[in-house]
Amino acid sequence: MEDDVIHNVMSKRGCHLGMVPELAAARNSSTLLTLDHDLGTSPEMGRRLTVAKLARHVADLAGRLWSAGIRPGEHVAIHETANFDVWVLATAAARIGAVPVMLSPALTGPTISALLDRLDNPHLLTDAAKLDALADVGVADRANRVIIVTGHRPDAVSLTELAGAPPVAPVFRELEQPALITHTSGTTGLPKLVVHTARTPRARLRPQLFLLALMRKRETVAIHVSFVHSRMFAAMTLCLSRAMPVLLVNDSDPEEVAGFFSRYSPGLIEALPNSFLEWEGLASDPRKPFASVKYFSSTFDAIHPRTIGRLLSSSERRAPMFFQIYGQSGVGPAVGRPYFRRIEDLVLSRLVELSELVVVPGPESEPVPVLCTNDDQPLDRNRWRAAVTEFPQLADPIQLPRAELPRTATLKVQWIELSRRLHGRLGQRRDSRSLIQRRFTPNRGTSVPSSYCEW
Repeated sequence: MEDDVIHNVMSKRGCHLGMVPELAAARNSSTLLTLDHDLGTSPEMGRRLTVAKLARHVADLAGRLWSAGIRPGEHVAIHETANFDVWVLATAAARIGAVPVMLSPALTGPTISALLDRLDNPHLLTDAAKLDALADVGVADRANRVIIVTGHRPDAVSLTELAGAPPVAPVFRELEQPALITHTSGTTGLPKLVVHTARTPRARLRPQLFLLALMRKRETVAIHVSFVHSRMFAAMTLCLSRAMPVLLVNDSDPEEVAGFFSRYSPGLIEALPNSFLEWEGLASDPRKPFASVKYFSSTFDAIHPRTIGRLLSSSERRAPMFFQIYGQSGVGPAVGRPYFRRIEDLVLSRLVELSELVVVPGPESEPVPVLCTNDDQPLDRNRWRAAVTEFPQLADPIQLPRAELPRTATLKVQWIELSRRLHGRLGQRRDSRSLIQRRFTPNRGTSVPSSYCEW
């Protein structure tokens, strides 16, 4: 590609996260980033900023972090409320040669404590709300120093107080030295830390470069993935390097998303599978939020074919494509494939009211369907039975509100945790039925009232 900034970023010196905004600004300083939320570090910057303004903001924060005592090679654990600030602060830390360690805002206090122990006395960069939430896990004993973005807390350095810090020249680390640390989703327990170097992004970006190569014109790209995930850093590197306008989505509420997309007309959307599932109902929204979309892209997990089909049918572009990439945090993208129109899934296509369907082992290893419905409406049990007649091995379904599904930072369902919770509830249900049967001992030919058996 002409004037290939990606080549410059990923040359013999590797892909240096801290230089991405500055290099992008050198190519096209007016490239726009539009947020659906305010930056916690600088809300006065507004929700639309050029890449040149972003580069200056990153350089300013890098100077403040240096003044706070952070030095090259040191670990900076970033645990912030979900916000684009997370990416900005990580980029600023990387600019002075530090190693940002991305800790999801969804992690519990004990998990944060365990990961800080593994990092061997890192700096902790957080916000006041998250720091208050960690009060019971003794982070001060596990961190070299605690730095908060704004506000004031005892024994913590505030970046607000370091405004106007002297600028610091960029620091370039060796190709094989750690440059960024992320973590796995934690679906099976304590997340594992994953180390990235300046060299590894080159391999990670190749599948995305293939997708971008399909574009005949510069498109606006909407991104809705966890701000701490390595995919976020890859997506931002590609978009800014290609001078593509970016929409950064933090609020996944369908109503908010519909308005945001209708206003700014993205040509490509990169989002989590479960977010696409949540937005599926917008396919018939009169505002037509997906009418402008030529490419849908998703990683992290499998996605329901019905969802793919409905999204593709809602696009008014010629031959829209849904590109699914599979991979792991440790190795990056491994394989991908495109999907086109006319795809369906058996149970989900029969029950359009379902927004989530997973099957987990019950207390006696029986397959238990756990489902959620659109707007948490009650499930029509007759429709369910008609839809699953080919699957007699399934136990009775359990309906949960979407908010009660245990999820990772990338919105994957935590199967083990969900199964553990259901074991307790299903066990209680069986105990209750047994007690009812002993108390009422119905006569031959009668049955226990259904109101006592429902759960």
